[in-house]
Amino acid sequence: MQHGHDFAEIFWVVRSEGAERRLDAERLLSVGDVGIADRDVIHGFDGREDFTLCNVAFPTRLLTTLRRRYSDWPEVNGDTRTTLDVDALEQLWRVAEPMRAGRRDLLTFDRFMLTLVGLLAPMPTASPLPGWLRSALSGDLLRRGVPDFVDACGYSHEHVARTCKALLGKSPTDLVTDARLDHAARLLADPDVRVTDACLQSGFANLGHFHARFKRRFGTTPRRYKAKQLGVNPVHR
Repeated sequence: MQHGHDFAEIFWVVRSEGAERRLDAERLLSVGDVGIADRDVIHGFDGREDFTLCNVAFPTRLLTTLRRRYSDWPEVNGDTRTTLDVDALEQLWRVAEPMRAGRRDLLTFDRFMLTLVGLLAPMPTASPLPGWLRSALSGDLLRRGVPDFVDACGYSHEHVARTCKALLGKSPTDLVTDARLDHAARLLADPDVRVTDACLQSGFANLGHFHARFKRRFGTTPRRYKAKQLGVNPVHR
């Protein structure tokens, strides 16, 4: 059942699978998924019989105070969605345990929030990628194809391929294909873009090849992926 509240809420799934339903959206949930609902959000949860989640409710002014206290506080808001691994989930569970036991003091809350933010937005580390590769990977350059990507790197194809394989575990062709598939997925979320249009606009010349690669990456056909994004049932395939 959907409900509203005049406080902020953080929730995370500890068992089974379910969904969070809002007035204008639905998000499937599984173990480790974390979400934040801002004040005045109307939402609800449902799932399998053993679907279990934990939540921490708090006045929004407490979050405002933390943001003022730490000038570099990361952007963690009601749109924040992420999945924690087993170790991070266990850490969050431990730091929330005092509140589950009844403690409501500010120190306990601050400790919980700082731990959560550290898990959602960990401190950045130096990139292992050389500057020329980071630059070539940025923007929409990859979708233009392997030759343009290699040219932007400024090194021989062999050197670029070795570096990509060593640092990213993928060949330049793999990187280009992934970038095109990701772009196609974004296009398919537009109700006015047909599957064929998404294929061609993403750089694929062969529709059959596009279907095969898309299904391999996303686990479903472009048509079914589009239907899911738009919240409708596909007529076929």
